[in-house]
Amino acid sequence: MSPRPDILSIETAFFNQEALSRLPSILAIFLGGSHLYSQRMSADSHADWDGIVIVRYKVDILSLLNKHRRDLLALLRIVNEEAPDFSVPEASSPTWSHFDAVRISGLTETHSKRSIKILNLEYFLASKSSLNILSYKDKRIYWTDSSAKTRVCCIRQATRLPSGLLILHDQLVYTCSSRHECTSASFGMTSDLIVSGICLYGDIPYGQQIKRQILSFYSAVAQKYATTRSFARHTRFSPRFNDWLSNELSSLYRLHPLTALRSDVRCPNISRRTIFFYGKTTATCKVASRDFSEQAKRIPSNILLSLAQRVLPQTQQRPNSIFSSNSITYDVLVPRFPGNGVRLFGKRTEYCVRELWGAMNAAIYYPGILIPHLTSSGGLLYPFINGITESELRMSFIRNGRSHWPSLEQLLYTEMVKAEDTLRAYRTCLRRIHRQTDPPGEGIQRFFRSWVVDNKRFTEFYGDGFQISGKSVSMERFLGLPWTINGVVYPSLSAQFRKAAEVLDPHSAQMQMCPVSFGLGDAHGGNVIISPITLPDNSREIIYVDYEVAGFHPIMLDLAKPFYNDVFFETLYADTLPSTGDVMYGIENESICVRFTPQADEASRAIQEIKIRFLIRPVCEAVLEMGGNLENHVALLSSALLLCATLTRNYRGSDSALFMNMATGIILSTANDWDGFYSCLRRLGFDA
Repeated sequence: MSPRPDILSIETAFFNQEALSRLPSILAIFLGGSHLYSQRMSADSHADWDGIVIVRYKVDILSLLNKHRRDLLALLRIVNEEAPDFSVPEASSPTWSHFDAVRISGLTETHSKRSIKILNLEYFLASKSSLNILSYKDKRIYWTDSSAKTRVCCIRQATRLPSGLLILHDQLVYTCSSRHECTSASFGMTSDLIVSGICLYGDIPYGQQIKRQILSFYSAVAQKYATTRSFARHTRFSPRFNDWLSNELSSLYRLHPLTALRSDVRCPNISRRTIFFYGKTTATCKVASRDFSEQAKRIPSNILLSLAQRVLPQTQQRPNSIFSSNSITYDVLVPRFPGNGVRLFGKRTEYCVRELWGAMNAAIYYPGILIPHLTSSGGLLYPFINGITESELRMSFIRNGRSHWPSLEQLLYTEMVKAEDTLRAYRTCLRRIHRQTDPPGEGIQRFFRSWVVDNKRFTEFYGDGFQISGKSVSMERFLGLPWTINGVVYPSLSAQFRKAAEVLDPHSAQMQMCPVSFGLGDAHGGNVIISPITLPDNSREIIYVDYEVAGFHPIMLDLAKPFYNDVFFETLYADTLPSTGDVMYGIENESICVRFTPQADEASRAIQEIKIRFLIRPVCEAVLEMGGNLENHVALLSSALLLCATLTRNYRGSDSALFMNMATGIILSTANDWDGFYSCLRRLGFDA
């Protein structure tokens, strides 16, 4: 049997025994981290440690951090705290019921890192599956070790509080979203540390009991025993630690050490390079509402004063972007300031006043908003923001072989923040008593209606007709022919556009009855900027731009463009990306026939899951709580998705992209309820 790690020396290295005697509320201490399972597995390599502290009651967490903080830091030998102003909300706070544990971190005199999570025994007695952690650090995407062919990613929901702290909605066990026959599961970040770690203090009365409870839950979900391969960092385990942990698991499962545990393998029919695991979606609506207008970025007053004094700026027009091309944008350099001057961002659009109104109102409901200055010439000037748009990052990720994991992590982090911000805004508006909507000719309603009425947008794109299989086809005939997609017959585009126009009519029942919220309307990846700077709390600033169609409008309309543009990104930009699949098309028996195998890469699948799991389903629940039902308005979403697919971009010169988007939009347009919507997604290659 492999020897147990040198507990005494590790214990001495990790915490101060004298300080522990002054903290009687502590029942158990677990230790994990890379230096525990390294080759030496001793105190000699104790640079960084991750730990878990167990107290009896939740109020003991409050007491430990707010009243006995100095002793706690002395226990961990921390001299430089990561967030010294961090404090635990009182039991009377609305936040109190929304977290189960607290994370703190800091450095010792030798600059080794100590990071611990403080949990309470009451949590384990309640048999919960989720673990909500109050934290300064923002960590939503968590990669685990895996085989050479497959990577595993746990996606963790988070809620940022008005204080700037976060609640990380961890899980004891994460599950795979894929619709496969076998079950695939992964330990959560905290439960992984507890079960694979060493209980330095309180092992017999508490440590083993807690480990067994977590293992029992894991086995119930995964339908198998955990082995050493079940843990996030198993590929880094030294042989000695691997042997020790294997024996530890056998003991905890009350098995003979020689009993062969069932191999912990992934589903054999999963051939993807990345598998995503998710936990239960958590609602913290009672603590999440806030007004962000004071945080909005504006051009400093001294720069505006210089412009008012007719200091002539230098301007340079930006090239048109395939992600946003409904306005003219340019860079502005204001001289007479230290250095090389001050850079601004300029924009010209016929809807400048509308965009200014949209920005000022968006700043109430959303973080990361820029307030423009309306110039005397009718243009808009914005503070200049460094960064890359989500769509630019996505394009780069695809073109570089989809293997740059930091880029994928940034994309998923951005989508998680977008879902959190949008859901918060929706909930805030849904709790209002009054119903405010944009005038019929404004906002996102104008956006879609102007596209579809009298086939205006389609005529602009394809008024000269089409060349299909070497034959000329007039636009009128193209619109009038029925479609056969992968063997299924659908009505003509003309009929579908008429239906969409009826559904999107401002006076239709769908538009009149759908719940309303303030939304950005066009918050797809092309209008979201990711800061290049990682902040001390591990977050990145996410900036929303383009407020031309922001306003109060039906929630289903607000969801449409971000959903299609982000989820079906590869389809939307198929004319500019490497081919991912063949599409066959032609006219047969007076029908437009399309045969294609929908392709959805790992990023698309994860983004679809994030939008549904962390935005669409929670807002559906919020509407139900208010006495409404978004399922009655799925036709509004599906009609808008049809227009996003068919009328967003001009595919003249790229027939394969044209027919792929037309077919995708037509399939989506058939959904009239959520079951139908998810069925459409499955037909388009997603696990929904």
